[in-house]
Amino acid sequence: MSGFDHVLKNIIIGNRKPDEFYNRVFVVSAYNHVTNWLLEHKKTKEPGVYIKFEKRENYKEALEVILGKLIDINHDLASCGLETSLADQFITERIAQAANYLNSLANVMATGYLNKTNILLAAREILSSIGGPFSIQFSQYPAKTWGQCSIR
Repeated sequence: MSGFDHVLKNIIIGNRKPDEFYNRVFVVSAYNHVTNWLLEHKKTKEPGVYIKFEKRENYKEALEVILGKLIDINHDLASCGLETSLADQFITERIAQAANYLNSLANVMATGYLNKTNILLAAREILSSIGGPFSIQFSQYPAKTWGQCSIR
């Protein structure tokens, strides 16, 4: 999702006063480009981590690059009330967990004993599961800080 500050100001907050907020959590699947980085860019076909994993290329380095980009997004949201140290810890742990899972899957695939199709589907799901939780982490912060939001 790009333009989070516009979505926040025009949809989530709108013309409502704090006591008129919807009292609901708004969930987006992932911020702008995150899915492309994790899987594959749909338009340009630029490989994401999944494609690198599938082709047995350096997916670990790609995960580290994405971690840096996600931490940058966290810091862009600091003015909105996001506690960057907690958010950075959260995404760092998620990426590390995904890397561990992918390493295990790569070892299993290397044996040649199992059909790699199902292993690759599992790898894709593991990577896909990073974007949603990353994007929702902000919504746990109080609505009173949202009005202070100024995102690049």
